Amino acid sequence: MLSTYPPAKHTPLTTPLTKLRSFSVQYSHLIEQLPTRAFFAPLDIDEEVDIHIAQGVGLAIKLKAVGELQPNGIREVFFETNGIPRVVDVEDMREAKVLGRAARDKADPDTLGSIGAPMAGQVVDVLAKPGKYVSAGMPLVVLSAMKMETTVAAPVSGMVQHVAVVKDDQIDAGDLLVSIMEEASGLETIDESGGSGLSSMDDDRVRKQVANA
Repeated sequence: MLSTYPPAKHTPLTTPLTKLRSFSVQYSHLIEQLPTRAFFAPLDIDEEVDIHIAQGVGLAIKLKAVGELQPNGIREVFFETNGIPRVVDVEDMREAKVLGRAARDKADPDTLGSIGAPMAGQVVDVLAKPGKYVSAGMPLVVLSAMKMETTVAAPVSGMVQHVAVVKDDQIDAGDLLVSIMEEASGLETIDESGGSGLSSMDDDRVRKQVANA
């Protein structure tokens, strides 16, 4: 008996595993260099850590100050790196409830079906619906920023798995809007009886080749 299954890339675990692999490739070699104290807890003001990056290359990082909480949930964090001032914008997850904002998932830039907001703004309309098929180029979400509306379209064809926003939501650039399971490029056939697993078209082609041999 022949059964049809989608390619392995569309298994339910694909997205979490892809995100983990992407994060590991991007950050693991740096996280491994952090002192244990700095990994598990924030630095104190004027505390300094030395991080070995490569042979003969190191960083002396000192925390100088933490800025006030901004309306968008971001704090400016001030460091000195080898004596050079640096400012990093950090989302304060602990204060999200104080602002009445839920922490939002970010779109995965390495996954075409993970569609993020191109800018900060307000959600004006949501056209995508979970479980519905969309074609590449179809409008998914309409955003408003600085009195201008922007329509976010599907970059790929496939099934809408998740819609992460609703009308009137305030979002930041990079926030996840919609997740799409990309349309399979082809279907694999598996012979559960232990046969060759070829499609009927392939079977016919093989029979003709054998007959003409």
